[in-house]
Amino acid sequence: MEYSDLVQCVDLKAFSEAGYDGLEYVYRGEFGNAISQQILLMAEKDLDNTDGRETVKKRIFFIMVEGLQNITRHQDFGGEQKHDYVGVFFIQRKNREYIMTTGNVIENKDIEPLNEKLEKINSLEIGELKKHYLKRLKTGSLSDKGGAGLGLIEMARKSGNKLVYDFMPIDDEYSFFYFQTVSTISAVKPLNAIKLETMHGTLSYIKNRHKLLNQFSVQIEYKGNFSQSSILNLLGVIRKNKSKNKLQSKVSNIMIEMLQNTAKHGANKNENGPPACFYLMEKNNNFTLLTSNFIEKDYEEELLEKIKFVNSLNKKELNDYYNRVLLYFDADEKKTGLGLLDIRIKSGQKIGYTVLPYSQEFAIFSIYININLSSKKMKSLIIESTEETPQVEFNAIESKFIIAQRSLPENAIEFYEPILSWIEEYSKDPNVVTIFEFDFEYFNTASSKQVIKILLLLENLTNNSEVKIKWHYRDYDEDMLQNGQRYSSLVDIDFEFIEIEEED
Repeated sequence: MEYSDLVQCVDLKAFSEAGYDGLEYVYRGEFGNAISQQILLMAEKDLDNTDGRETVKKRIFFIMVEGLQNITRHQDFGGEQKHDYVGVFFIQRKNREYIMTTGNVIENKDIEPLNEKLEKINSLEIGELKKHYLKRLKTGSLSDKGGAGLGLIEMARKSGNKLVYDFMPIDDEYSFFYFQTVSTISAVKPLNAIKLETMHGTLSYIKNRHKLLNQFSVQIEYKGNFSQSSILNLLGVIRKNKSKNKLQSKVSNIMIEMLQNTAKHGANKNENGPPACFYLMEKNNNFTLLTSNFIEKDYEEELLEKIKFVNSLNKKELNDYYNRVLLYFDADEKKTGLGLLDIRIKSGQKIGYTVLPYSQEFAIFSIYININLSSKKMKSLIIESTEETPQVEFNAIESKFIIAQRSLPENAIEFYEPILSWIEEYSKDPNVVTIFEFDFEYFNTASSKQVIKILLLLENLTNNSEVKIKWHYRDYDEDMLQNGQRYSSLVDIDFEFIEIEEED
């Protein structure tokens, strides 16, 4: 996915012009207790940093809890889940108002009874809502997914405003239900304090925004001030996701560097950190991370030079330069920071970037990284040993490259052909470090020619990978040691000779 596609998602300029002291957070995907808790933790900390009466903050927090519970209850709707219609949760804070919008799939047969409940609630005055609540409590029917509408009544009471909602048809069986409440942080105003047409305008914005987020498979959107607490909460949502795997760990590690770089270097800061945007996009286990923040125009040229320099390095150069930066701190080594190097090394991709004009003082700077392990998920090569042929275990994901035991094949060219082919394929996108181990008990003359072919292929890797050979030999086998020493003199690769002591 290229930035020209993603730019439609990024609206830091519009967000900042509306007042960058606000907040907009979106989570789109699978909901559960752990993820809900992380979202609520972020909301709670934002409320704590906002002036207002504690009783009002508690009411707003209750509304968010109820909204998340509703999504969790109703996200499973039977049949095959449609990718574009997973649950969604929006939090917005602007002009001392908290706007919570939820979205989930419902069956079309449930629209009419739900619509009747909502219309009834919106027809009542603030004093009448409590009576209606008590009546529904006594007479309403309850199920695992609610049903009496008690939560809806309480959200109307605690927000002090009308409930705004809409139903978007999906197909003959299902629709997508949008539900929104607006609460004022200063105090609970009388019902209808916020004009209904204003609230419908906000919902219209959310629906259009949701359509765009669906289009680009955005799982998380965060627009607000970047602080350490907001970074930790964003990471928490990723780590609480049920689909934990190595790719998720890689996403988290790169995400940390991008978010902390933004918090540290973003301009136009206030006491809560710089205003910025963060997007996490995921489709078919391919991820894109994007941050967007202000930079001072005087820093623009220097920053772009740093990124260009980092992008110009191959894998070995990156690794070598990173090590030098860690060890030395003279002016030359400070040409670029560890953060950019970390992003480049951990992602295995060049850093995408763009700069857009904003004002005489600031520009809007965005970077993005595509993470796709499918190219790294080469099929492992496993060959079990026999009396005549060696054991082979090549696994790029686990950085395991071993040939061991006897190599006495009748046709060495035929046996080693898939081994050489695998290494050639691996050479197209090698790991930053490649440690190759030979642990032969014995190999014949025909095999020795195939070993040198392997070493020559590995030598060609040294421009993109730090290659090292571990050559094992038994303490009694001087010939095997000499074979390894001969090979080390023929290729420009670092060899380590490992003596194995055999028990008597």
